Amino acid sequence: MSDQNRLVEIERKAFRESLQDGLMEILLGAILIGMAAASINIFLVVIYLVPLIFWKPISEAARRRFTYQRIGYFRLRQDPARKVLPGVFLYQALVFVIIGIALLVAFGDFTDPSLWSQAMPVIFALMLVGAFMYTAGRTGSRRPYIYASVSILAGSLFSIMDFGDLDFRYLFGEFGAGLVLYFAFMGTLLLITGIIQFSSFMRKNPAVPDEAVTLNEAQ
Repeated sequence: MSDQNRLVEIERKAFRESLQDGLMEILLGAILIGMAAASINIFLVVIYLVPLIFWKPISEAARRRFTYQRIGYFRLRQDPARKVLPGVFLYQALVFVIIGIALLVAFGDFTDPSLWSQAMPVIFALMLVGAFMYTAGRTGSRRPYIYASVSILAGSLFSIMDFGDLDFRYLFGEFGAGLVLYFAFMGTLLLITGIIQFSSFMRKNPAVPDEAVTLNEAQ
C-alpha cells in the first residue's frame, strides 16, 4: 500500500471512529421526524429547526459528554464550503433533471405540478442518498450504503402509493401525504438505528478519566 493510500485509509478510519456513537443518525432522524411533525402542526416546527440549525453545537456537546471520554478527541479535517457546495448544487440539479426525464417518459409531461408533488418522496430520497454517499466516501463504511438503499426504496414506494384523502395542512404537507410519511418513516428508522448504535457504543466503550483523553488530529 502506498503512503497516499495509507493516509486515506487512516483518515477514513478516523471518520468511522467519530461516527460510531450513532449521533449522526439520531440527529438526522430527529430532523426528518420534525419535518413530518411540522407538516401536521406548524408549532412543532421547532423539532425540525433546532437540530437543523444547531447540528454542530448539539453534536459537539453530546460528543464531549459521551464520546470523547471513551475513544478520545478527534479533530477531523473539514472540506471547505467552496469545495463542497458546487458539488451539492450540481447533484441536486441532476436529481431534478433525472426526475423530469422520468416524468416525461412515464406521463408525457414534466410541467404538471401535481406530478412533481407525487414525485417529491423519491426526490428527497435521492437528496439523502447524496449525503449518504458522501459519508460513505469519507468513512469507507458500508452502513451509509444500506441507508441509501432503504431511502431510494422507501421514496419510490411513497411516490407511487395512493393515500386517498389523507392530507397534511402545513409545511411539507403541501407536497402531498407521501412526502410527510416518507419523512416519518426514514426519521424513525434512523432515530431507532442511532439509539441502538449509541447504546452499543456506550456498552462497548467504558469511560476513561478526563486526563487520559488524548487529542488526535486527522489532517
